Amino acid sequence: MSEGHVGFDSDETLDAVLPATPAASGGRRQHASSIARVRPIRAVERALQVVGLLIASERLTIAQVVKASGLPRTTAYRVLRTLVAQGFATEWPEFKQLDLDRVRQELTHPILFDGRNLFDPARMEELGFIYKSVGR
Repeated sequence: MSEGHVGFDSDETLDAVLPATPAASGGRRQHASSIARVRPIRAVERALQVVGLLIASERLTIAQVVKASGLPRTTAYRVLRTLVAQGFATEWPEFKQLDLDRVRQELTHPILFDGRNLFDPARMEELGFIYKSVGR
């Protein structure tokens, strides 16, 4: 894998979680067909739906998330609370004010995923971050 890319080795990682489906060639797993048969996890689908809404919009209220997603209010609130607790969503003014020099010094692996396009990619590279943003 080239420097600056985040991922996983599908032959090793997916072997541990997908059902065995021997292929015609030597018993290797057929990942694409196995993935198609995996039942989706509803909570993950809901979280990704809300993440998509947050990425597409500058700011949303819980009422707007409920309306756009069709999720019940309590579900939308739990999803948002979980996303904030895990660092995938936040009130962006706090993030916009980050001391990026300090953040870089504190991180063992300086990977920053910016779902709000708050930071300048050239500046992030200059600071030594592996920086990924959405929609640029």
